[in-house]
Amino acid sequence: MADPPIPDTGDDTGVEPDRGATTGTSSWQKMVGIIGIVVVLWVGDRMYDTVSSADPGGPGSGQHAPGGDSTTPMGGNTPLIDAAPAVAVTADALAFDPDRIELTAGEPVNVALTAADSLHDLTVDEIDFHLAADRDETVIGGLMVFEPGAYLGYCSVPGHREAGMEIEIVVTSSSAVTDQSAGTTPAAPTGTSSPPTAVGSTPSSIPVVSVSGTEYSFDAPDTIAAGLTTVRFTNRGQDAHELQLMRLNDGVAIHQFMGTFAQGVDAALGLVSVEGGVEAIGPGQTAEVTVDLPEGDYVLISLVASPDDGVPDALKRMVKPLTVTAAP
Repeated sequence: MADPPIPDTGDDTGVEPDRGATTGTSSWQKMVGIIGIVVVLWVGDRMYDTVSSADPGGPGSGQHAPGGDSTTPMGGNTPLIDAAPAVAVTADALAFDPDRIELTAGEPVNVALTAADSLHDLTVDEIDFHLAADRDETVIGGLMVFEPGAYLGYCSVPGHREAGMEIEIVVTSSSAVTDQSAGTTPAAPTGTSSPPTAVGSTPSSIPVVSVSGTEYSFDAPDTIAAGLTTVRFTNRGQDAHELQLMRLNDGVAIHQFMGTFAQGVDAALGLVSVEGGVEAIGPGQTAEVTVDLPEGDYVLISLVASPDDGVPDALKRMVKPLTVTAAP
């Protein structure tokens, strides 16, 4: 039996008309698939970035993880002080050797920390000091404390301090402040509220510059002459204060020094030379120091920590510029 004739549709292209639904992929389905692939790739990239930023370890990161220990002390090492003597400390078997260091107030030293068996660090919170050493590694950092007292250092690796890994740092006052240039010894603090003339130990040939301090400022001349000078300091405040004379290195402005000081005492001390000073004295006391001052720009500064909040006087603006001019 013959097939029925196909109705004439008027299409003379010779292509047979569509007889049913197609089984191919439509354009919108392809588009959805492409979008899905892009989304997956984007999410994967974001997850990789998150993991990478959460674990920045590896060479050059400043963190150590000996033996696969992921509990690493954080924080950078305190920089060393050029030309300062060194004190060696060994960290081994959950103990420091020695477990006690004695220093003189205002004298710089470098602590050389060696970790003998595993990762250790030495942290002293009160003076913002930190060193971390990996096994068989020695690191060196500078230490300069102006306030006498006992400071407790410890290893912050989890479990080490709890096991007794602590070290005592004892800072003592010098018996007298000596002239770093001329080698003379000034009078010790009087311990009384007598006026500055009561100190009375300076030869009449040496000029005397009187300075007083209170919370938180100095009253002092703006300019003095270079040469051998006795600086007499009276504490008229309610708390202990000191007077340090620091000569700014050539090309360093006082605002640069103070900006660096706010970031850390050690870095700021690299911008000055300490010419001498009077260590901390109590309210109403007077003391003096004889120093040979070279020409230059100076800062008068107190680094004593406030008993109320532990903030150094200098950060409360107990700082005054001083210009030392050529002697007449």
